[in-house]
Amino acid sequence: MSNLKGDQDLLNEYKLPSGGGEMTKAIGAKDWSKTPLGNPEHWPASLRVMVSVMLENPFGMYIAWGKEYTQIYNDGFIPILGITKHSLALGDSARVTFAEIWHITEPMFESAMNGKPVVFSDFMVPLDRNGLIENCYFDFAYSPIRKEDGEVGGVLVTVIETTKKKKAIDDLKESEERFNRAVQQAPLGIAIFRGIDFNVDRANDAYLLIIDRTADEFIGRPIFDAIPEVKEVVEPLFRKVVGTGMPFYGNEFEVTLKRLGRLEQAYFNFVYHPLKDEEGKISGIMVVAMEVTSTVRAKHLLQESEMHFRNMVMQSPIPMTILRGKKFIIESANKVMFENVWRKSEAEAVGKPILDVFPELRDQKYPKLLRKVLATGKTHSEKESVAYVEGDDGIKKFYLDFEYAPLFERDGNISGIMITVNDVTDKVDDRKKVEEAEERLRLATEATEISIWELDLCTGHIIYSPRLAKIFGHHPSIIITHAQMRGQIHPDDIREIVENAFEVAIKTGIYKYEARVVRPDNTICWIRTQGKVFFDEDKKPLKIIGTLRDVTEEKQFQQVLQESESKFRLLADSLPQLIWTADTTGKIFYYNQNVYDYSGLTSEQLLKDGWIQLIHPDDRESNIKSWMESIKTGKDFLFEHRFRRYDGEYRWQLSRALPQRDAAGNIQMWVGSSTDIQEIKEQDQQKDYFISMASHELKTPLTSVKGYVQMLQMMHEKSEDSFLKNSLNIMGKQIKTLTKLINELLDLSKIKSGGLNFYKEHFEIKDLINEIVHEVKHINPHYEIHVLVTENAMVYADRDRIGQVLINFFTNAIKYSPESKLIKVECNIEDNIAIIAVQDFGIGISKKDQEKVFERFYRVEGKNERTFPGFGIGLFIASEIIKRHNGKIKVKSDFGKGSVFSFELPLHK
Repeated sequence: MSNLKGDQDLLNEYKLPSGGGEMTKAIGAKDWSKTPLGNPEHWPASLRVMVSVMLENPFGMYIAWGKEYTQIYNDGFIPILGITKHSLALGDSARVTFAEIWHITEPMFESAMNGKPVVFSDFMVPLDRNGLIENCYFDFAYSPIRKEDGEVGGVLVTVIETTKKKKAIDDLKESEERFNRAVQQAPLGIAIFRGIDFNVDRANDAYLLIIDRTADEFIGRPIFDAIPEVKEVVEPLFRKVVGTGMPFYGNEFEVTLKRLGRLEQAYFNFVYHPLKDEEGKISGIMVVAMEVTSTVRAKHLLQESEMHFRNMVMQSPIPMTILRGKKFIIESANKVMFENVWRKSEAEAVGKPILDVFPELRDQKYPKLLRKVLATGKTHSEKESVAYVEGDDGIKKFYLDFEYAPLFERDGNISGIMITVNDVTDKVDDRKKVEEAEERLRLATEATEISIWELDLCTGHIIYSPRLAKIFGHHPSIIITHAQMRGQIHPDDIREIVENAFEVAIKTGIYKYEARVVRPDNTICWIRTQGKVFFDEDKKPLKIIGTLRDVTEEKQFQQVLQESESKFRLLADSLPQLIWTADTTGKIFYYNQNVYDYSGLTSEQLLKDGWIQLIHPDDRESNIKSWMESIKTGKDFLFEHRFRRYDGEYRWQLSRALPQRDAAGNIQMWVGSSTDIQEIKEQDQQKDYFISMASHELKTPLTSVKGYVQMLQMMHEKSEDSFLKNSLNIMGKQIKTLTKLINELLDLSKIKSGGLNFYKEHFEIKDLINEIVHEVKHINPHYEIHVLVTENAMVYADRDRIGQVLINFFTNAIKYSPESKLIKVECNIEDNIAIIAVQDFGIGISKKDQEKVFERFYRVEGKNERTFPGFGIGLFIASEIIKRHNGKIKVKSDFGKGSVFSFELPLHK
């Protein structure tokens, strides 16, 4: 540089640029005469050269000239300064601009002014940039700038902010140590090369550190003799700069360097700038090199980190996805997002715009939020946001805690959005259920006119719902104290009821009482209070929480009820029947006087051993079973049994009990009566004896008549006397009817006496059904019978008796279906049970009558039913036959639409 001294033409060659970036204009417009540097025309050439190089360098560079450290810097240094400092820094002293860190940076400036470059990597500096102190990280290179006489005139500071990189590297815990070493090897250097062989004219210490050479080993020698390993890569670039006269900028340029005796790859950001002599010819090249090996390697590590991060996202239990670009294309999402929230496969979503995958979101708030995050770069989060997402199972409502976080590139641009979602639908639903439960409780308390209160036992302070004040006779807006409430309790109830209840509550934890309240208008009302006492760890009572209700009407009703009950007891005691009442569990709590007179027992005896002691031992089991069935179902209780009289004689009683229900249909109690039917039973036995005897006596002559009629029918089978043949047929049918009636009466008699015999055998139920259907069709050819048997099954039963049941079903179906000619019979097998059903489409049976059709001699009453003959014993016999086979018989009917009679038989295993 010494050949530049005093050469005015060369100085003109290095005058300040007049166009370009912001700082080029600012430097040109600055009145430098008011600064220690003076007019730029008198600046040293070396300063001009460095200013020119600096202004064309894209990286942050800064010159502090002279002992005053007067500042000049390029566009790349503006973000490092911050807007506030930038407005004042140009031409000012570094001591002023960086006053808050001058105690840190002054030694660096002094070292460079003494000719020794200083390099720092990831150096933390607290800067006041925009009115706030920020901890920032930088790669610094403080290099001396020598004047033409060889003395250091100023300092060139090359700065690369590594704040973001440092924070990224901190996240890479596994590679933190290796990355820190790489950062320490990221200095910046300057060197000048001259001549055809690119002899090293000069190089600063930072550059020497980069190439791992001493000044003696490098300066004054051709570059490629000093560092031959870079020739293949660097020489073509040098030749190009010399040949074209155009600077070369290289970012992250890969070069192989020999360091510590071995070759290694390094990465640099280069500026190869041509240097011209006085004639404008290119005489050399200035190289500004900033090693970014650590940055490049960090980027590689960052890429690995991104891959690690992506894997972490995929394995996260929290639903996550990444959207890219303005169309919000789904780049990736983890498994829980696909399965739990989106309910779509990866193929249906990845690589597609999210609004195409979920068009239902277009009319919701989410597209607007996505665009806002992409535009502002600010994270947006919401709690319990409602979203409707359509999946394979339709549109589903979600409650989501979500966060939209922008994804920044190295240049600061936002390339996408990361969405994290926490499905809180279950939590919100649970909370809403609690809120609904609380609202229902509030409505319930209002509807039941209950007040809720809480009493602090330490302070005596009470809080309560407004209704409490109203119960005590005050306006709901008036606040009354606990002492005022106690003052309104009737004097007779304070000690005897209220204070006693409190003493019990302290011992048991349960607080309850009923007492009278004297209202301000001197009217009396009854209140019922109940609550729970809460204790601390030392069993000291802290508070009571409870409810209070006005029960005046209830008390009045109880009084009326007591008067009514007294009248009932008086009436019941005057009746000849045995009258009794029971609660909803079936426990009898009242007997009229006739029960005591009949049994000879006292109330204590009945209370102790119960009413069952009156029942004949043979009747007890069935009595209890029937009574508990009524208690369980709410059906009327009707039962015949024998009661022991005071003299030890058992007499038949007909007992009947009816449930007493409230307005809502709930059973409140049972009222029953027992009537002596001993004489009726004796008459019934005589009737049964007569029926049995008459049936036997009629059966013999009827058999003879039947035989003679059959003989006459055979004799006159070919007779042309139609009247005779028709008369004989009618006689045959009437004999069959009479025979059937006599057989039923005999069966009825046998059932009563326990002599109905059964002869069980193995047979297939399907064959029996087909046989009976064939017989019925033969007698009733105008009826159509549909048979549906799903599978055949072997049963063990009395074949003739089961056939008798089927015939009874078919006979009734034909009898009670005068307008319909269709009958259906089905047989199904379920759980080792054969279910046989006969369905008709006749007049049907009412619900009331369905419960009694299987009782002896019961016939359905009504204007239509009276036209059909019968004694009401067929279904009773059928019912007994099925019961004796351990089966069940049922009827299901719609009045006016027909009936289905069915029975069940256990299959033989």
